[in-house]
Amino acid sequence: MKNKYLLLLPAISLATSTSSWGQATTDLPAAAKVNLAAEFSEAKPAADLFNKLATMLTEQAKKEGQDVDGKAILNALGLGEITSYAMSSEKDGTEWRNLMFLHNGGSDKGIFSLLGNAGADFSAPYMCPAGSDLVMQLDLDLRTVESLIRNVMKAGNAPKEDMQEFEDGMKEEIPEMGMNASALLSKLDVRVNIAIDLDDKVKLALPMVGELDKPRMVIRLDGLAWIWDKMGDEMIAESGMPFQKKDEAGVTTYSLPIEMAAQFMGYSPVIAIDKTKNQIWISSSPEFLKRSMDGTESLASSLAYKGTMKGLSQKGNMMAYMSKDFAELLLKLHGIAKANGMMDALGEQATDLDKVVEELKLIKQGSVNTLSRVDDGILMSERGVKNYQERMKEMDEMMMKMMKEMK
Repeated sequence: MKNKYLLLLPAISLATSTSSWGQATTDLPAAAKVNLAAEFSEAKPAADLFNKLATMLTEQAKKEGQDVDGKAILNALGLGEITSYAMSSEKDGTEWRNLMFLHNGGSDKGIFSLLGNAGADFSAPYMCPAGSDLVMQLDLDLRTVESLIRNVMKAGNAPKEDMQEFEDGMKEEIPEMGMNASALLSKLDVRVNIAIDLDDKVKLALPMVGELDKPRMVIRLDGLAWIWDKMGDEMIAESGMPFQKKDEAGVTTYSLPIEMAAQFMGYSPVIAIDKTKNQIWISSSPEFLKRSMDGTESLASSLAYKGTMKGLSQKGNMMAYMSKDFAELLLKLHGIAKANGMMDALGEQATDLDKVVEELKLIKQGSVNTLSRVDDGILMSERGVKNYQERMKEMDEMMMKMMKEMK
């Protein structure tokens, strides 16, 4: 079966029917993880949805002249482990607190193994300074991805030549790393933390845009410092930039001469390798890096962040937070692009983008999405301007449109 259909599976798995919204089965394990007293709620066994998706995949494969067992593919992905699901949407002012739970008994099979261990306290909000406006965290455990791909290909009856191509690719040597692709994947258990802060005290002038609050950025990669030993200095040398190296208290820092900031719109990029904590830091300036590494005044302690997170999961493997200020920046950029005719080239996609912009206008406090592995399943939480009834309806329409385009 074509890969494009396999890539749709995670999205399809959440495109549940909204025809019986509000009918909650309270004795299901998933039901206890959401707010069934909220304005909207749903809890159901997963078997019907699983069978529906399996039939969809099997029939789509037949249309392409292939004999594929949809259930086998879903089981290889681990989706057969989900026994029940539940969701709820609770009104909070002009916004909604949305919860969704997939009960899988704590399964580590298929795609669930890629999400890392059971969710701990979020790290990104503690990594970045208070006032940060766009913050993201992603836990990614790729140590089982090779076997996952192999299992999915087998379940999908992939041609022998495709299977062999994959096996050869896994054995291919990566000269810079001194190991093959299979060995590299077996070592990749990482966490990516990203934060952008809009500095309202310093302006950045851009052509056609005008002045904006100057963005400052910090990235922290957890679990990857060992890679720097293999190729870090070589990457610095190949960049051709006059980075200055400094070792202090177990941290190796690479920074550019301050006089070069003018060439980088006032930025002074810096890289820090903390081998004691197995972290790689990348920042737009030494000052912002220091504020982030000190961690004395973090976003997690700010009232704006606490207000946005109220009633939502405080632990997890993935999160994306956006402040109201960042939403207003996106609105401003969209308005400028539209006024200058830059949206015309997007065609139908411009309409979809306009819908997203309308949602940004409704944000009063902030927006956040989280995902967490817990002992018995996957918990997702969200503060948004739409409830799950609206979200699921939109997803149904999107999936129908995509499937129609693929015929």
